[in-house]
Amino acid sequence: MNTALIVAVVSGIIAVISASVTVWGSLFSASRTLKFEAAKDRARVEQEVGRYQEPFATAIYDLQSRIYNLVQGGFGPRFMAQGSMRERNYAVENTTFVFAQYFCCAELLRRGIHSSGHGVSLINHDAVHTQDLVSNTLATDRFGKRFLIFAGEQRAIGEALIQATPARTECMGYRQFLEEKSHGNDTMLDTLRDEIRAELEATDENHCRLRELHYLLILLLFYIDPLFRRFPKKHRNFLNGETRELPKIDKGRLIGG
Repeated sequence: MNTALIVAVVSGIIAVISASVTVWGSLFSASRTLKFEAAKDRARVEQEVGRYQEPFATAIYDLQSRIYNLVQGGFGPRFMAQGSMRERNYAVENTTFVFAQYFCCAELLRRGIHSSGHGVSLINHDAVHTQDLVSNTLATDRFGKRFLIFAGEQRAIGEALIQATPARTECMGYRQFLEEKSHGNDTMLDTLRDEIRAELEATDENHCRLRELHYLLILLLFYIDPLFRRFPKKHRNFLNGETRELPKIDKGRLIGG
């Protein structure tokens, strides 16, 4: 084999190797870029969803606490049957707000998840399922017609409290609720008020729907805050007679665990 041919073969091999290295380098660089962009996108989604998770967790905590006091703590008789006009008004209005706040924060979280595209993959599915059970418990006629709030009504009530600003979208506070959403200003809220007033004035102890709702809210709060970092365990008590316990779950799957 002459020198010219050897040089040509070697040059060809070198060219092939060089091209392969260049292609591999480009693929490696592209892969790193895609992974980096995916990580950035995931962080953005986590931040977006997390922005609504905290208010939602607080709304769950407030609602389960009010239901506990209503069913077991004598909240209704103390403030409705024995209370002053101011106390009766507060019992109805504040309880209406606590329920509406939950619906509002649930709606904001739902919108945040859907607007993110794939945010639902970052949410604990046990929590999502339990949230659906909360909505279904309020909407079913399995407990009769007492305190029945249809799913569409729940969303409409939640939407009524949404406040959008250039900086953020959030649930209105109690003061603004009193100023803007008093009786006669919103049909859905008035329906909720009527249901709450009837529940507060009830002389029997037939709170079957609220009992089931309270258990589910405790369970939902557990899935969101399983280590009791945000809300102490001593303030998350089951109602008397509740025999179900909290499940044992994989901490790696938990929100904020």
